[in-house]
Amino acid sequence: YLDAETTLSGQLLVQSRHLYGALQLAIEADDAQALSSRLLPPVPFVSVDMGRYIKLNAIWRLPTPDEQDWTSGFIGTAILNKREAQQIALDYTLRSPSRDIDLTTADSTLTLRGDGTARDIADLFSLPPSYKRQKQRQGAFRITTTAQAAALSSVDAALTLADDRFAFMGSLRPSAGGARLEGMAQVQQTQAQSLLGVAYNGNAQIIATADMISFSNLSARLGTGQLSGEGSYSGSESPANFNATILLSDFDASPFLPAFSAKNKWSKAPLEWNVLSDIKANLEVRLERLLLAGFTFDEVAGNIKWSDGVLEAAPLAVSLWGGQAVFEVQAEGGSLTPSFNLRGEYDDINGGAFFTSLYEQAIMDAPLSGVFEIGGRGTTPHDMLTDLKGNINLTAKAGQLYGAASTPLAFARALAVIDIGDGIFSTRAADISFTPKNTATEFSGKFDGVLDIASRTLKAQFEMPTQTFLFTGDIVAPAIKIESKNPEEESNQ
Repeated sequence: YLDAETTLSGQLLVQSRHLYGALQLAIEADDAQALSSRLLPPVPFVSVDMGRYIKLNAIWRLPTPDEQDWTSGFIGTAILNKREAQQIALDYTLRSPSRDIDLTTADSTLTLRGDGTARDIADLFSLPPSYKRQKQRQGAFRITTTAQAAALSSVDAALTLADDRFAFMGSLRPSAGGARLEGMAQVQQTQAQSLLGVAYNGNAQIIATADMISFSNLSARLGTGQLSGEGSYSGSESPANFNATILLSDFDASPFLPAFSAKNKWSKAPLEWNVLSDIKANLEVRLERLLLAGFTFDEVAGNIKWSDGVLEAAPLAVSLWGGQAVFEVQAEGGSLTPSFNLRGEYDDINGGAFFTSLYEQAIMDAPLSGVFEIGGRGTTPHDMLTDLKGNINLTAKAGQLYGAASTPLAFARALAVIDIGDGIFSTRAADISFTPKNTATEFSGKFDGVLDIASRTLKAQFEMPTQTFLFTGDIVAPAIKIESKNPEEESNQ
């Protein structure tokens, strides 16, 4: 029957044109789509992959017409894979005042339940492949619809996959464009399974039609941050279109950065920026107290768009370390080789706060300003970072220099030009003009160094009239050696 091998045994009787009785079903099909569409009433907005192998064993019961609680349905098991033991226990029931298989009669209630491993349940609903590892954890789903007056139905659905929870409660009604689903959606995902790469727990009001899903009153915990906003997603176009206004506070984005280890250096695992090709997006974003690589950005605000594998963000207004900056970002991904280009300008940055964030001490305390541009291309984090190119121009107004002498040194100004090529940061020029206390005499210090991003090491020297400071080793915690122009005085730190 419908390309399925079907075995029926049992007894069906007829009373007042109503069938009743019980049947033992055994069904096996390489593609169960045609069979399921004929036997199971469709549930709007629930996508189940039935175009697949299935072996079903169940008992189907049709009650007598005069039973007080008319309940039809089946209890059984479904095997979803010939090669692997993907088995789901199913329980399907339909209660109808009309005593017929009819979902439109008021107070008719349809309930479909399933239990199995998280892997098998996720596979049934075509969810992300990350759940394929959950062979020993349990999963379950439940969908209940109850018909009400004027073709309105209530919907109550829940899905559990290991430690993750998905739930929806709302209503289903007809509209000019087809069925319309409205209600509250709740999601709780662990970091391991989250599509966003971090743990997620939140809810939002949802309106869904055949062409579009919109959300509002979004309130969620995203990793360490708090997320709110509204937007819409349209899958009727190709690629799909996503528009949203997003506010994210206190979020730590550091886990999204490439990881470095002293043993393996930068990762050589392939970069996956596939999201850039999957959808077309237009986002208005505001990030408050964004933590990135140990730095805290007070606010980042602007417009982010991506389409056809290209992301653009321009301009992004950034408040950080007491100053202001404007960034322009472009990135490519999807079917294109991953790449990025970042350029911007900054003004009145608190140098003391910046260096304290980087080195846990205020090496220099002065207002900083300048411009920069940096970009890279590569299929792995290692390739991209060792491909870095660009330049940095920095100007410091009058301030104090710490750590290079026993007492702070006042300086009038500082200038630096840094070139970046193949992941190497090297100084083209870097000078500081000092103004010792109680004297008008100026003297200069010259900085010269190279930073290798591939090994994350620094080799630099800072020459003063009487001393030379040598910096070697890790970027964040270099060894410092002080050489005196007087050979009798030399020290190591």
